[in-house]
Amino acid sequence: MGSCSSSGSSRKNEKLTAEEGADLLDTYLRIERDIYREERSPPAPALGHAMVKLDRMAGELDSAMVDMSSEREDLVQIPGTVPEMDTMRLENFDESIRRVLHELSINRMPDQAQEHEEFISNLNRKAMKQHRIYWLNKRKEDAQDDVTRLSERIQHLQSLYQHHDSLVGGVGAPKSDLMPEFERLRSYRDTLYNAELSWRDALRLVQAAATLSRSGLDNYSQLRETLNNDSRWRLAQDARNSLHEAVLCVQAAMTSLPGVQFPYCSMRELQALMQVLEYIYTDMQIPDRYRHGSDVYNSFQKRTMALYQWIKKTMEETIHKDVVDVDQKLSQITTNMTNSTANFIRQKAGLGANKGYDPESLAARIRDDYDRKLLNNTVINNNSMVMTRDPIRPLL
Repeated sequence: MGSCSSSGSSRKNEKLTAEEGADLLDTYLRIERDIYREERSPPAPALGHAMVKLDRMAGELDSAMVDMSSEREDLVQIPGTVPEMDTMRLENFDESIRRVLHELSINRMPDQAQEHEEFISNLNRKAMKQHRIYWLNKRKEDAQDDVTRLSERIQHLQSLYQHHDSLVGGVGAPKSDLMPEFERLRSYRDTLYNAELSWRDALRLVQAAATLSRSGLDNYSQLRETLNNDSRWRLAQDARNSLHEAVLCVQAAMTSLPGVQFPYCSMRELQALMQVLEYIYTDMQIPDRYRHGSDVYNSFQKRTMALYQWIKKTMEETIHKDVVDVDQKLSQITTNMTNSTANFIRQKAGLGANKGYDPESLAARIRDDYDRKLLNNTVINNNSMVMTRDPIRPLL
């Protein structure tokens, strides 16, 4: 690619041979194609978005560690760090709950469960705090991976633009009159795309919450017919983890869209759900409380699904339409500029003019790309959501 650029530079004011022109044109169109592919999901606004998210994850993780250290002095850590034995500690908290349930003989014993509910809920509260630290740390790692990946994409795109400018300048192609409008639209597109990323983050998070809450509810429902003490503990643990993570996902979605009022799953609802969740190990032993918990979890699952549908509909009818509209205008200008430069190279080499890219097909490809980007891991069937890959990784 570099040889073509130098060749073009040495012949800035000279007529190209047909062979040289064809090679140069092929290189130019290949660079344009590669730039187009990279700009379909522009890495610059995505990197800025990822860096903000990474800073937010680090801050939330520090706060969670400070909160956890107030529970146990031996958990005090340097801010921003997570102990290597984090997972082991989480398992130890849950193992303590399992042992207590066994030693106190509260399995399907309502009176004993009610007598010890505060002690057991306190253990569960600590386990949930540690679970949140573990979850935040995984999200921070994902955000760091995104920053690294997007930084590499930006470097690649910059190299493409440098090669493009060198080639176009070397062959003596005039600067397009459309360039100011192109720069204006691209800046506006990046601003809109950054805003859309926040909506897409929220959509994926609530999508995960709906799936997790369904799993948690299923596990909780199985407690009714399960008799073995250890089996009930495992089901309750799985239900708690899924429902707790669903709450964390909804809270993160709220953080992604701080100026948006969600019609479902308010902070007050989430706090009420968390309170019920803290008593899951004793509530499951008491018939009336078990039924109440089941109603609460079932309602939460339905409302997360409704919230998912609302965010998706709102995004498609507002910010997504604006992004698609400006992308179509940008693609039209890009097509015109590309054809103009390509025809200049053809004429200089005596190859004649050619239509180049088809504007309509290019715009259609962009529309298809954005439709696929919207939710490429989800299928909606009869108002139910089916995940086609892990809903939690990647969340970002």
